[in-house]
Amino acid sequence: MTSTYLAGELPTLVTGDGIVVAAADRLAEVAALLGRPLDPLTVVEVLSRGVLTDVPDFAAARRDGDQVHVLVRGAFSVVVDGVPIDGRDATTWAEASAPVGPGSIVQVLTPGTTPGGLALPLVDGVVRSA
Repeated sequence: MTSTYLAGELPTLVTGDGIVVAAADRLAEVAALLGRPLDPLTVVEVLSRGVLTDVPDFAAARRDGDQVHVLVRGAFSVVVDGVPIDGRDATTWAEASAPVGPGSIVQVLTPGTTPGGLALPLVDGVVRSA
């Protein structure tokens, strides 16, 4: 998986099998996901600080074989090969799966940003992105 990001303020985790982007105040929580499985329960539990009523806006995508599993809440959206998945109207979060293969593109769109600037490479780690 090849990953790039645009520098910004949103805590972003990229691993060999997934990505998590969350609200700006969740840097410690996003960093705490490094090295952990990006399954839905773990992502929601860590980002919410263990309090379900405290789930922030976020987007997570995890590749599982020939599928990508997406969780999204709030103003974030995930686009899988041109098909958008968003969490604007979700009471908790929206979940969806989509097929992926060689050449597939999974893109996280963040609230209030217009894609632009220098795309920087990222293999594994936590950064602040736009």
